[in-house]
Amino acid sequence: MTQSGVSVFKRIIGEDFRRHPGIYALAVACLFIVGASSGLLAWMVKDIVNEVLLATDTGLIFWVAGGFVAAYIARGFAGFLAKVSLGRIGNSIVATYQEKVYSHLLTLGLDYFAKSRSGYLVGEINENINSMRVMIVGVLSGITRETVTVIGLFAVMIALEPQLTGVAVLVVVLGGLATRKFIK
Repeated sequence: MTQSGVSVFKRIIGEDFRRHPGIYALAVACLFIVGASSGLLAWMVKDIVNEVLLATDTGLIFWVAGGFVAAYIARGFAGFLAKVSLGRIGNSIVATYQEKVYSHLLTLGLDYFAKSRSGYLVGEINENINSMRVMIVGVLSGITRETVTVIGLFAVMIALEPQLTGVAVLVVVLGGLATRKFIK
């Protein structure tokens, strides 16, 4: 996103957040749950491999399966609430900016409308405002959910295999530096 895109994003969020802080909080909390569930599910796989398959503890399989079902139900419910909350946020943004743009259009003179086709004008306005909605909802959900997912999965990696995680991070960093050097 360009610098002007970042400033537009901040301005739109700032204006809309003041009117609906509860909906934003609910959306972020639900996206946090969805992202964190990835780390939880990865952690639970360890129990399946170590306790159920290797130790052949068949009594534990029902508890682990129940945990997976509960985690996926919580993830699905949180995902649904996040989509509904983000939909309300997007609709609020569309309504606000349509009202602002159409109010401004009413102040323009007849010569402006004589030069512009009304169908094109309405289509362009709606497309631009809808693009703002898609940008805000996409960035908000992507940043929140994916950041928590990466942090959760990295925490699980460190907890389960710290040495292997260190080697993997080293390989990724060295590979990135080598790729960067060859690209230049």
